[in-house]
Amino acid sequence: MQNRISGYVFVCLLPLCFSLFFIQAFASGPISEALAAGEKTDNGDGAQEGGILRIASWGGAYQTSQEKAYFKPFHSSSGIEVKALVHKKGTNGSLVSSMANGIDWDVADLTSGDVDAACSKGLIQPIEVEKILDSDGEGEEDFLPGAITKCGIGSVAWSSVIVVNRRKFPKRKPQTIKDFFNVARFKGKRALPRGPKYLLEMALLADGADSSEVYDLLETPEGENRAFDKLDRIRDHVVWWDHAGEPIRILEEGKAVMALSYSGRAFTEITSRLHPFDIIWDGQIYDVEYWVISKKVRNEEHAHQFLRYALAPERLAAQARLFPYGPMRKSAIALVGKHAHLDVDMQRYLPTRPAHLENALRLNTKWWADNEKRLKSRFEAWLKGEDQDAAPGPDDE
Repeated sequence: MQNRISGYVFVCLLPLCFSLFFIQAFASGPISEALAAGEKTDNGDGAQEGGILRIASWGGAYQTSQEKAYFKPFHSSSGIEVKALVHKKGTNGSLVSSMANGIDWDVADLTSGDVDAACSKGLIQPIEVEKILDSDGEGEEDFLPGAITKCGIGSVAWSSVIVVNRRKFPKRKPQTIKDFFNVARFKGKRALPRGPKYLLEMALLADGADSSEVYDLLETPEGENRAFDKLDRIRDHVVWWDHAGEPIRILEEGKAVMALSYSGRAFTEITSRLHPFDIIWDGQIYDVEYWVISKKVRNEEHAHQFLRYALAPERLAAQARLFPYGPMRKSAIALVGKHAHLDVDMQRYLPTRPAHLENALRLNTKWWADNEKRLKSRFEAWLKGEDQDAAPGPDDE
C-alpha cells in the first residue's frame, strides 16, 4: 500500500515539477523578451583564458536545455570548459547597447534583431561558414531558409500561434487562421496582444495573402488598410492582453475561446497542466535564435569548435527533446522524437516541423524596427475608433 501511495504521489506531482521546470523560461514571452538579468549562472570566476569558452544566453529553462544538450557534453568531448553567462541589457533596455560597452563573452545566443544590430555595429564577427560546417557532410543546404546570415547561424525557432480551448467547440473545431477571424461560425472572444506586431500579419494571412507577400503588402497603403479592415471584423470580439503570460490565463478563465500566444507556453499548458488546448499552426509567425561569435573572442578556434558541435543535427535534436523550440536544420528535425523525460511526442510542438511551416511566416524584425513606431500610433488610434486610411508614400502619390 505504501508503495502504491508513493507512486500515486509521484504521478500527481509530475505535472507540477514539469511545469516548474518550464515556467521560468516562458515567464515573459518569447526569448527575445525573456530576461534582463546579468548574473553568471555558474560558480567560480573562470580566471584563466585558453581552456575556457564564455557563452552567453537567456537563462531559465531555455539555457538549462542548452547546458544539457551542448555545454556539458561539449566540455566532456573537447576538454574545453564552458562558462555560462546570462545576457545583461543596458540602461535603456537594449542588449546591443550593453554589448557596445564591453562584451564579456566569446559566443552568444542572440535574437535575429540583436544579430542584425550587433553585426551592423561591428560587435560580432562575420560567420566563416567553411570553418563551422566543414566537418559536416550535409552543409548549408541542410539549414532552413534564413538560418545562415552574415554574422550568425540559426539554431532554433520559436513562434506565435493560435491556441484554442477545444471544449468550447464540441462539434466543429477551428483549424485555420481564417477560422480565427470567422466569429459567425466560431463564436466567442479572441485574446490578442495590444499592438500591431503579429496582428497585421495575421490579418493579411487570414484574408488570403501568401506568406511571401505579407511585408510587401504592408509596405503599401492598400495593404496596410487591408490589414486594418480585416481586424475591424473582429474588434468587437477581442480581449486585449499586454503581457505574454496573459493569453493563457484568459483562456483558463473562460474569457476567450481562442488566443494568440507563444508555442512554448502552449506546450507547457497542454503537456504539464493538462489544459484542453489545441494549437493551430496555420499562419504561425516564427523567429530564430542565432549563435554568434564576439569580435573580442578570446580563442577563435574554440568558438568554431563549439559551433560545429552545437549545430550538429543530433545536438540540435537533443535540445528539442528538452525544450519545445524547432531546430533550424532539416536533418535535426527528423531526429526529434519524444521528450527526454516525458511520454510526449515533441514533433507535435516544433515550429519547424515541415507540416507546421506550410503556411508559416518568418517575422521580419528589420521591417518592424523601421515601421513599428508609425504603426503603433495608427493602431492606438484604431483602438479608439479614430483610425484613418494609411497615407500614400512618396512612390504612391
